[in-house]
Amino acid sequence: MQQLPQERLSIAVVAVASAEVSLEQTLAYCKERTAFGQPIGSFQNSRFKLAEMKTEIEIGRVFVDNCINLLNVGQLSTETASMAKWWCTELQGRVIDQCVQLHGGYGYMLEYPIARAFGDARVQRIYGGTNEIMKEIIVVLILKLFRTNSSCVSHPAHSRLRCAKQINRLIQTFISMSRRFTCSRYIIGKFPFPCSRVVPKSSHCYVLPSRIIVKSAVIASTTVTWRLMVLVLFWLETAL
Repeated sequence: MQQLPQERLSIAVVAVASAEVSLEQTLAYCKERTAFGQPIGSFQNSRFKLAEMKTEIEIGRVFVDNCINLLNVGQLSTETASMAKWWCTELQGRVIDQCVQLHGGYGYMLEYPIARAFGDARVQRIYGGTNEIMKEIIVVLILKLFRTNSSCVSHPAHSRLRCAKQINRLIQTFISMSRRFTCSRYIIGKFPFPCSRVVPKSSHCYVLPSRIIVKSAVIASTTVTWRLMVLVLFWLETAL
């Protein structure tokens, strides 16, 4: 299991090398093959495709070289190796597919190397871990999501729900305290989640999709209660 990053990097190296060789073969073919009295490499569409493939291959080469340097110093991470594997094999598939297209009907004949490269490229996206698995590994590692025993992924919404329940109890407490006073004010606390399922609607609490508006009489003979409520609400909002 500790050698998986090296294995995936080796697949990426093969993918980039195969794409480079396929492009070289296609360039030679475009110079020799003629259509309408001129080489097919002189047509604008062919020139654009060749330029696009060359650019993408150079990007892949730089990325793979960087991964090799990281591997040599023992710093190649699992997510980086997974990125290299899925992206470079997808690059290989795109490049060789365009090369087959430029070869025309000859590109689908096994006598030509590009046809054999086309068949070999397809398995690159499967072994060593499918590209879908590579993307899943990347997401899990960069977002630090861990699966529980029930195969469920923990989500920040769970902690938000617990905080929302605490806010609900706190608000109800302050509402009950405010009934002793006569002045009325609006307290508006903005929260980054919908609260309609957490705070019940009542004559003292009005729930909107992205905020809680509490109507209560909280101006007491002293300002201690008011300041305490504001501080606690801001603390809870920051904690979320």
